Amino acid sequence: MSSELQDLIKQKREIEERIKALKNASTIYGSAKLDIYHYPTSRPDEWFIAIKVPGVCEGDQSRYRSIILGHSKEECIEKIPAIIKDLQGLYDKLKENEQ
Repeated sequence: MSSELQDLIKQKREIEERIKALKNASTIYGSAKLDIYHYPTSRPDEWFIAIKVPGVCEGDQSRYRSIILGHSKEECIEKIPAIIKDLQGLYDKLKENEQ
């Protein structure tokens, strides 16, 4: 596959993601996003916060991985500071171990 074709496919995915975000009222900032899982059954919708992670192998596309789930947007938002605190603590601990 040519690099131009790969670039166009990547651009198409990005455009489709942006269209979906506008339709679903999701919010994206950098590699983080707040969105909603909508189920076509009686199961209630679920809000989530996800982080975009790169593919492991060459050619794999990046994907969003959920890190917070909740029944409401507000519930998810309230959980963000705890995740930030835990990640910062992990970072500090790993940096400490390097020294």
